[in-house]
Parts: sequence; structure tokens; C-alpha cells
Amino acid sequence: MELVCVIILNYNNGSKTIACLDSLFIQTYKNYIIAIVDNCSTDDSIEIIVTHLEQRKKVFDTIRQHSTLSRGMPLGNQVTLIHSNSNGGYAFGNNIGIDYAKKNKSVSHILILNNDVELPKDFLEKAYKSYNKLVKYEGKSRVALTFPEYTLDNSKIHNGFYYLNLLTGLALSFPHPLSIKYIVGACIFLPVNAPFMDDSFFLYFDDVDYSILLKKQGFRLNSSELTNYYHEMGSSSKLLPDRHKIIFKSMKKFYKNNYPYLFPFVVFLRFFMNIFMGRIRIAIDLLKISIPMV
Repeated sequence: MELVCVIILNYNNGSKTIACLDSLFIQTYKNYIIAIVDNCSTDDSIEIIVTHLEQRKKVFDTIRQHSTLSRGMPLGNQVTLIHSNSNGGYAFGNNIGIDYAKKNKSVSHILILNNDVELPKDFLEKAYKSYNKLVKYEGKSRVALTFPEYTLDNSKIHNGFYYLNLLTGLALSFPHPLSIKYIVGACIFLPVNAPFMDDSFFLYFDDVDYSILLKKQGFRLNSSELTNYYHEMGSSSKLLPDRHKIIFKSMKKFYKNNYPYLFPFVVFLRFFMNIFMGRIRIAIDLLKISIPMV
């Protein structure tokens, strides 16, 4: 069995992280290690996670992170807890985990996992099986695999993909005109030679941008119905003040990188959508953030 490194990003949400960990500890596929990246939490997340690992009698390392990517860290224990010295966002934290996995020469695959996700006990076994079947079918090793997402009360949310409408910057769980399909960042199974993410995105649009990067590097984006995962969506992002400003900044960066000619249409439509909904302050914030590019 090949070694899988599971990357879990935590920020001020230790109780969710330990629920995610518990769903990993009972996996039928046993050849895995876990890298928990704490994005400079300001609460007691670290204490909660460490106490839980000690109670579960799990072997773990803790590492203080002083650079964007990991350097010289010990490898091999089942769980490694990496303390980031700053909260750089989703891509920044996951890049620390990806770098950790790449430094372990035994790791063949990575599983990027939100900390508010819980897995069926046979998830890793079926994910690995699905991946190998797709590689054999595709005839190449560059496959990025996702899975259907369900709420914790077992209602299906999507099949592993969302579809970004390029004229509005809004995403839906089904295909629609002028949309691009992207892999949802909450749960992605990849070979360890996958690229790093663009960590200039703090949050939002990062998984869309990463999907475009993966395709440019020859990866095929696939979804497997053989298994699924359960997700309490947005449990960490709800903690962020002025979340709409982060969305608009990421949206601006995404369009600047990929579709600059469409951005004026997006701003125009989003502005009047917010005015129509009575969200005047949000509409004004959109213009303040977007006008330098428009």
C-alpha cells in the first residue's frame, strides 16, 4: 500500500479538527500520515488538538513554522502538528502541508481536507482504489480526484464540482451557460507531484484558480461516486469579519489572472445585484476594491 499524507488546515476551530481526525483514525486503509497545519490560531485550538491526540495515545510531532514553506522538519510519525507563524489563508496553509508531504520521500499521494469534513471509515480505501482505476483508464498519472459532498445530516450538496459563472463570479452546483467547472477545495486526492497553490489568495476563488493551474499542468479533474465526504460548510470562514471584502479581493485577483476582459461586466452585474437586494454598503465596498482594475 502506498503512503498517503492527509493535510488538514485549522484556524480557530480545534473541535472540528478533532472530529475530522477521529474519522481518519478509524480508516480501513492504514498506510497514511497526517499533517495538521494551524494557521496561527488565536484561540485554544492547539491545546484542544494536542490534548485529544494524547488521550487517543497517538504519536505526534509539533513544529514551529517560521517560513512560508517547511524546512528541516521531522518526518515519519503518524500525526505532525505544524504551527504557522501567520494566518496566510487557505492556499498558504495547504502549501505548508504540500511541502511537508513532498519532503517525505515515502509519500505517493496527498489528500487535502478541510478541518470541518468527516469521512466514512472506508473513504481512503475507496479513494485510493478510484484513483488507480482512473489512472489506468486515463493512461496517465496526473489525475486530481474529488468526491460527492454531503451535509452532516446526509443531504447531497454537489458531486465534487462547482461551476463558476464568468459574468457574475457566482458559483452553482450544476453546469450553466458561460461557466467553468472547478474542483471543490474541501476534499482533493492528488499525487504528491501536484503543484503548489497560489498563496496570494487568502480565501475564496483559490480552488477555481488551482483547478485552472492543474489543467494547465496536464491534470485531469475527475469525481468518483465510489465514496463521499460530509462537510459542515463555512464553519471557519463564518468567523471572518467583513467576509465580503475578502471575496471581492479574491474575485478581482482571479479575474486579473485569468479573465481580465470580463471583470468590468462582473463588477457591473454584482454592483446592481447588491443594490437591488438593499445591500448598499456591500455594493460600495465592491466599487472601492474593484475600480482600480476596472
